[in-house]
Amino acid sequence: TQVELIKIVLTCLQIFRVIFGYIRPICGYLKAILWRELTPIRIPFFYINRY
Repeated sequence: TQVELIKIVLTCLQIFRVIFGYIRPICGYLKAILWRELTPIRIPFFYINRY
């Protein structure tokens, strides 16, 4: 029925919200790690461009 379909959709949305809540901080953490790893590589280029 229509009601059961709506319940299923709402349940799926809640599950996705929970999953997304876990994924977002992980993505931010990975981005921070990548940024920290790439920073030492980027700094020499700035020095090279300066001279």
